[in-house]
Amino acid sequence: MKKIYTLLLFLLCFSGYAQSPEKMTYQAVVRDANNTLLNNQTVGVKISILRSNITGVSVYSETQIITSNLNGLVSMEIGSGTTSDNFSTIDWSIGPYFIKTEIDPTGGESYSIIGTSQLLSVPFALYAKSSGSSIPGPPGQNGVDGVDGADGTNGVDGADGADGVDGTNGVDGADGTNGVDGINGVDGVDGTNGVDGADGVDGAIGPPGSDGQGGVSLAGTGISISGTGIITDPYEISTLLPTYELNTFYAALGGYVIDINSDGKHGVVLAMKDQGYDNWYNANNLLNNPDNHDTDGAQFRDWRLPSKRELNLMYLSYLNGNPASLVGATYWSSSEFKYDYAWLHYFFSGQQDDVNKVNPFNIRAVRSF
Repeated sequence: MKKIYTLLLFLLCFSGYAQSPEKMTYQAVVRDANNTLLNNQTVGVKISILRSNITGVSVYSETQIITSNLNGLVSMEIGSGTTSDNFSTIDWSIGPYFIKTEIDPTGGESYSIIGTSQLLSVPFALYAKSSGSSIPGPPGQNGVDGVDGADGTNGVDGADGADGVDGTNGVDGADGTNGVDGINGVDGVDGTNGVDGADGVDGAIGPPGSDGQGGVSLAGTGISISGTGIITDPYEISTLLPTYELNTFYAALGGYVIDINSDGKHGVVLAMKDQGYDNWYNANNLLNNPDNHDTDGAQFRDWRLPSKRELNLMYLSYLNGNPASLVGATYWSSSEFKYDYAWLHYFFSGQQDDVNKVNPFNIRAVRSF
């Protein structure tokens, strides 16, 4: 992975020489992106002197290979590096000048750390050489004050001092009040049934019972007995219950099957229309009024509010094509949270919550078969 390094601090110290060759001393501290000093490491440095502004023309550039010290500090003399320019020909009197620093932490020339700052002063010997005279002229009139420059960037934080001795622990504060309970998430889909356990050992055979009277047994589907007369024991009439499919409408059941047992004979059916919009307390009055049901649903009087789990099954049906014409609103459940609160389901968001029973919401009936 490529490391990212940052030049976090410039320390500039210039010194000019009255005679050629002119040089300036330059120091900088190099850190990586984690603010860790790059100590005792060979780095490649490129220095450029720019005229007028931070993107101005380079009047001089040089490169050097330097090793940082234990504190990550690199020191060099500008004017003594590898260059094709002439440091002594810089006219320091026609500034301002800026110094651009580029550093390759690997010691090559792939510079990844770049910083530019203005040279706010120039060594006297260098300035005097470029100006042609070391004797200052008469002072000119004071110019108009310039606009205040922008604040400079904050310097790098100094190293943390040693940790002080831990103070004694204060007295524990009083416990804060409990926060409001978050909204319960939607119930997950029921998992698949586990594997049936092995059959137990058959019990001992009991003693034979006494013989009963001869009787007639009628079994099967569609058994019908009509007319007048008397059927006396031990006649037995039985019929096989029909089986049903999940997620299917049955007029004979009064609605749409949203839950079913493994034998397909018992489950929960959902009414095909809402029975009204009212508070929780008045829900049963609306559920058991045939006028609030369609023709198929009006045949039954055992309609009830769905449980919290059954509300979630209704919501899954709503997401899967909505065959029972549910609406993207809020439906009551029969599940109580406390004496004056009950659970409901937001079909527009899929969340469940508990609210006061006096609030009005949509009512949709279910029944067991």
